[in-house]
Amino acid sequence: MFPSQSVEFDASENIVCTHLDNFKIQMVADFWNSCLYPKNRRKPINIDMLERQVFSKAYFDPNGFIIAWRGNKIVGLAHAGFGYSDDCNSINYSQGVIPLICYNDSSDVDDVLDALLISSERYLLSKGATRIQIGTHYPDAPFYLGLIHSSDLPGVYLDEQSVVSAAQRHGYTLTAPCSHFRRNLENTNQLAPEFTALRRQYSIQMEYCPTPPQWGRAIAMNGIIWSELSLIETGQGIVCSKTPAAKCALWVIDDIPKGDLIVVGLSQYDVQPEYRGRHLGFFLLTEAMRRLADQQVARIEIQVPDEWQSLIRLLSGNQFELFAHSALFTKECRE
Repeated sequence: MFPSQSVEFDASENIVCTHLDNFKIQMVADFWNSCLYPKNRRKPINIDMLERQVFSKAYFDPNGFIIAWRGNKIVGLAHAGFGYSDDCNSINYSQGVIPLICYNDSSDVDDVLDALLISSERYLLSKGATRIQIGTHYPDAPFYLGLIHSSDLPGVYLDEQSVVSAAQRHGYTLTAPCSHFRRNLENTNQLAPEFTALRRQYSIQMEYCPTPPQWGRAIAMNGIIWSELSLIETGQGIVCSKTPAAKCALWVIDDIPKGDLIVVGLSQYDVQPEYRGRHLGFFLLTEAMRRLADQQVARIEIQVPDEWQSLIRLLSGNQFELFAHSALFTKECRE
C-alpha cells in the first residue's frame, strides 16, 4: 500500500502538489481519461491497466508520481522516474526521466505545469539525478509503453505548446526530434507484386520474441506482445546467413478491449549496410503490412528519427500519413 504523502510544492495560491497514495488511484485514472493532453495516450484506461503497466513495476516509487490540485480537483499529473544502467539490469539514478505530463488548457496552465516540473525535479535531484529528460525514447523508457500510442514511446508532442513552453521556461533543450507515421491496412494483399523475385531470394521469418533477459526491459515490456519480422538471404533454397538482411520489431498491447481499434507499432526498423540499395526496406514494410492485415490488425504506426530521411521518404511514398512530430527535452543539472 502506498503511504499517504504531504504537500510537496505550492505553485501559487491555487495550485498544490502531492504524491500518489492508494486513495487517489481512481481519481488519477479518471483524470487520465478526461484530460486533454497528451492527446495520443490510450483511453479509456482503468485501475487494472495502470497497476499492471505502471504501479506494479519493481522500480515504481509513488513519491515520484506527482498530482497537481486546485482545491479538491486534480488539474495535472506528472511521473518522475529514472533510466536504466547500460546493461538494463539496474536503475541509473543519474538519468532522470519524466515520461508523463497530463494537463488541460486553462487560465492557470502555466502554474500547473510549473508545479509539476518543479516537484518532479526536486524528487529526481534528491535521488541523485545529474541529467533530466522530459519524454521517453528507448532505452530510457521504463513506463507507459502501450499506454501512450505510437510505435514506441514518443517523447513530447511538439503541437502541445503549453508543455513545450514550460520545458523551455525551465531550461530544457529540444533533442532527438521524431516524425510519426501511420497507415490503415486495407487492401495490403495487393501491394508490391514486383517483389516476386525478392521472395525467391529471401526467407521471410516472423517469430514471437522471448522475454528480454535484461531485468529492466523485461519489466517494462510486461503486457506487450513482441514479434520480429526478418528477411534472411537464401541461395538455391539454402539459408546463406544467420544474420537478417533486414528486420523490424512489431508490438501490440495484449488486452485490447472488445471493439477497440487494433493498432500495431513498428520499431527497431533496420536494413544491414551491405544490403542497402536493394529495395529491401520497402519489401520488408509491405510484407509486415500484409501479414498484419491477415491477422485483422487495423493500422500500423511507426516513429522515425528525423535524420532517417531515407525511411521517411519510403513511408511518405507508400500511403503513410504523417500525423505528429515529437522530441525529447533535456537539461544537465548542477548542484
